[in-house]
Amino acid sequence: MTVGLQRPGGRTSRTRAAVLSATRELLVEQGPGGMRMELIARRSGVHRSSIYRRWGSPAGVVADLAREIGSNLEPVETGTLSGDLAAMARRLADQLAGDGAALVLALSAWRDPEVHQVLGQFWADRREEIGAIVSRHGSPADPGVVLRVLVGPLHYQALLEKQPITNDTVRAAAHAASTLV
Repeated sequence: MTVGLQRPGGRTSRTRAAVLSATRELLVEQGPGGMRMELIARRSGVHRSSIYRRWGSPAGVVADLAREIGSNLEPVETGTLSGDLAAMARRLADQLAGDGAALVLALSAWRDPEVHQVLGQFWADRREEIGAIVSRHGSPADPGVVLRVLVGPLHYQALLEKQPITNDTVRAAAHAASTLV
């Protein structure tokens, strides 16, 4: 059973939400180097021993946070190839908004196999989603290549230029990816 989901809406759920929120804030503010259980406990208002009992280590909490980010994504199906790719690009761009880009950088810098496994699964799920989109539209295109073309401009603008992702960038990324399908 996934940590924090035994009693949805109950104390376990509230504790998990507080710990994940505190962890996100700390990761964005301090990066991986600042992640310590005592800081998570202080920020979340949850006793350190409770956090250790549920997650085992800061890496366990960070992996759960990364898993949570990927679990809230609804599949896109607009009825058109360009619409599907644009909707997926918009959804990914929205994740990079606000503190999202800083969070992605901090998660990517985290040096733990469990965290990297969760991040790898996030991208495997996106490739599978792109695979479903290209298949639905009758294309044999490589989902990994389509995904890279779709995501590249978004990450470039948010992570390298440190600028909010514009609608023009979302449209251009979707258009570029659609030319491969």
